[in-house]
Amino acid sequence: MKGYFLILDILGFSQMIENLSEDDLRLKIDKWIGIVRDICKSHDIENYQLISDTLFIGVGESDSDLIQVVNASRDLLNTCVKESIPLRGTISFGEYTWSNELVYGKAVISAHELEMKQNWVGISCVEGIKIPEGCTNLISYALPLKKGDNRIGASVI
Repeated sequence: MKGYFLILDILGFSQMIENLSEDDLRLKIDKWIGIVRDICKSHDIENYQLISDTLFIGVGESDSDLIQVVNASRDLLNTCVKESIPLRGTISFGEYTWSNELVYGKAVISAHELEMKQNWVGISCVEGIKIPEGCTNLISYALPLKKGDNRIGASVI
């Protein structure tokens, strides 16, 4: 399949596991699962998968699909921050394969690589993704990267 692919990670998840009591950790994880489920449902996103603290979302390749994943990711970011669940992520575009057993492809790798390079709570897009007309939740922004030159790219607001 060719389309837009989102990877989101919870920042500080290892510290949460180490520092929270079992009850508090269970509450935090249940909150994370519920937020993801509810926001994906409200944005009609069918292809989503949680693996530990990482969320994968895959949609089609149209401008409306990009707007759908941008709007969902914005809601995820804003809702999770209010629950002390900081997120960092990337939206990519390209080929990916989606199944119940395995999600993989070039779009997955490019999203993961940029997500890991970022130094912020936020969601960016890989180079080449243009802000479509009518997409009010993406802006051009200087991405804060851990190493190397920061670059201007589309980011979720």
